[in-house]
Amino acid sequence: MKFFILLNFLFSFYLQANELVKPYAGASALQGKLLANKKCLGPAVIWVSKSSEILYQIESPIGGSFEFHLMPGEYDIASTTNNGCQVKKSFSVKKDEVKEIEIKLTK
Repeated sequence: MKFFILLNFLFSFYLQANELVKPYAGASALQGKLLANKKCLGPAVIWVSKSSEILYQIESPIGGSFEFHLMPGEYDIASTTNNGCQVKKSFSVKKDEVKEIEIKLTK
């Protein structure tokens, strides 16, 4: 009997968790790779912002990849290293789009 009570609890928990954690149907993604010239020393910090508000901030090694999940719209991506290399780009994503981007740090 205890087994069935536990099984019922686990099954109910699973159903409730699925209701709470549903991904947004129109969400998009940005997938990219961080490149750099030989003068740039990593790692680098990458920021994604919208209307001057930072949405994501991560650290990535040179040659590393990244992925951000975003709502459709216009965004900026910027990256810097400790030795002064930097890059900034603007991009847009559409509904249900997986956009691929390469950003190259320069000094």
